[in-house]
Amino acid sequence: MKKKYFVPLTGLRTIAASMVFFHHFNPFKQGSFLFNFVNEFHIGVTVFFVLSGFLIGFRYSDKNINYKQYFTNRFARIYPVFFIITVLTYIVYPALSKFELFLNFTLLKGFFQDYKFSGISQGWTLTVEECFYAFALLLFFLVKKNKISLIVILPFILLLSGFLMTLIFKNYNFNGFINNMELVVNYTFLGRSFEFISGFLVAHYLPKLKSNFKYFTYIGVIGMFISIILLIHFKGNNDFGIRTIQGKLINNYFLPVFGVIPLIYGLISERNIISKLLSTDFFELLGKSSYTFYLVYMGVIQIFISTFIPSYFILFIVMQILSIVIFRYYEEPMNTLIKKMFAKRESKLMTLKDRIE
Repeated sequence: MKKKYFVPLTGLRTIAASMVFFHHFNPFKQGSFLFNFVNEFHIGVTVFFVLSGFLIGFRYSDKNINYKQYFTNRFARIYPVFFIITVLTYIVYPALSKFELFLNFTLLKGFFQDYKFSGISQGWTLTVEECFYAFALLLFFLVKKNKISLIVILPFILLLSGFLMTLIFKNYNFNGFINNMELVVNYTFLGRSFEFISGFLVAHYLPKLKSNFKYFTYIGVIGMFISIILLIHFKGNNDFGIRTIQGKLINNYFLPVFGVIPLIYGLISERNIISKLLSTDFFELLGKSSYTFYLVYMGVIQIFISTFIPSYFILFIVMQILSIVIFRYYEEPMNTLIKKMFAKRESKLMTLKDRIE
């Protein structure tokens, strides 16, 4: 039976991607409250991570997984657009080394302090995502074995592992490979796993969750608002609140539990003005193209377009339109093609196997 498709969550992707855009292209006067507020819109990444954990958990955790198909689907979803934009990036701005190319095209750059912002600078999140896709296999296994208590403590085991790795590698000058806790906590799956796993667990318990409370959506929005205010409060002299220990705890733990998770649950269980808005065809289309938008909103394409556009708001609209075009005529067709090629290959293998038997 086909899994239910939650349209409001696709719309939520639009909000998350838009937040990250305005985090980098803040249109407000520096030093003002609005500037400081929008400055913490990097929390859109946390929304993406929790949402990714939820969707993977919801789609796969209660069924027998064809691992080849699972990874083919993940590849088809992530790599085609990433590949073409990375190639374009390095045509315009040649890599400094073959090692840089290797790390970028293999999605491993997020583990290296010296290279985490190379190529598509925001692409470090794909390293985190790909780690989760692989790690999810363990989560699927533990769910089937009913080892939920072990899943709960895994984020803290991973964080401790990251700390121990920094103690080892900080004395080796290997391009900054896991050599500091700032890198581990903010930019790797070792430090960000709680976000994915919390979303994964909500998906696991979703069929059992029943409540007459009808305001989870608004609780989630309030939780996100409070998280931003707290990040501003603890920012101090840093560029973002997440640079502080308190900010890391807020962004990586408080925000998922008290902001993103209630919002996700509310959007799929309640009908209100927010869920209705995010369910419109307009937001659904923007949500489907949000991955492309995330990859192009900052980088070689944006730099070129920005030379003709003086306003961040106009730039935002132009990049959204461009993302829809790329999604319609490249990302979506390539996704479909890769999946069809896999299905055709599997069908041939099954036919050959039947003949042999």
